[in-house]
Amino acid sequence: NCESYYRGELMEKIVAHSRATGGYFSEEDFRSYRPAWVEPITQDYRGYTVYEQPPVSQGHILLQSLGIVETFDLAGMGHLSPEVLHLCLEANKLAHADKDHFTTGPTWTPLPQGLLSPEYAATFVGGRSSDIERTMNFVRARAARDRLARISALSPELQRETEDRH
Repeated sequence: NCESYYRGELMEKIVAHSRATGGYFSEEDFRSYRPAWVEPITQDYRGYTVYEQPPVSQGHILLQSLGIVETFDLAGMGHLSPEVLHLCLEANKLAHADKDHFTTGPTWTPLPQGLLSPEYAATFVGGRSSDIERTMNFVRARAARDRLARISALSPELQRETEDRH
């Protein structure tokens, strides 16, 4: 329970282990700690409201990533297709880049609310998304090549027919 962690036997064991291994925890660190209540941050995603912890957690990265991918037709790309997976990874990379640029801790700098806005997410469709589109085209081309290789293994005639249509 919480009392054991902050003031009881569990705290004593943690501090003893810390001291034995060169750590710096003290009983006072645990006894004086007071958790802070924080309001969650949210992002609407396809009819759902997703809640996350604000910074210093990395919940805002997930929320920003959802905002970015919501601007794309995921269903049209196919469930767990290479295009969908790649898009999600690219959106996550962009959200991490923004985290590195815009966020510290809420004590020093609050999370810029614009990072979670639909207007900001829309800038990735045409603006910064050109990077996403370029890499998505590469993934699509590789997926098409892989499909042709699988078809070729099954039937050389079917491969020629498929190549003629593309």
